[in-house]
Amino acid sequence: KQRILNGGMLPRKGGTGQATETSETTSTADSVRFESLEDYSAGHSSPPPSFYREIEFNTRQFLPSGAHMVSGAAQGRWLTQLTSMTREGRVLELGTFTGYATACFLEGASNAGEAVDYQGSGGRDGGPYVMSLERDPRAINIAV
Repeated sequence: KQRILNGGMLPRKGGTGQATETSETTSTADSVRFESLEDYSAGHSSPPPSFYREIEFNTRQFLPSGAHMVSGAAQGRWLTQLTSMTREGRVLELGTFTGYATACFLEGASNAGEAVDYQGSGGRDGGPYVMSLERDPRAINIAV
């Protein structure tokens, strides 16, 4: 297996459990080795709120054929971070599916609004806003 080596930064403590030494990571005095990029990302990211596990569970339960399309924790944290860095937290998402990425965009848009001290609820005219479109009624029923 190819390993990802992190020489300078130690993983966060108490996050997802993957950040500490487990069978998936090995540690020496100066570095931590991660078995995959997913492990590395989890070790250096804040854990997602429990709400995201609920979305994943509902997707697996009610739409198992599409469960592989849920963004997941690493990609979700990245989407939240990207949205947080936008000027006003405005996002257009094509393909909501069951709402995992949409929730990440909403979290990031809220962070962006706080960063610029936006006073208001946000909407089409200004401020944090996420517009998400989905055409599959089964996915919409899970997302809503």
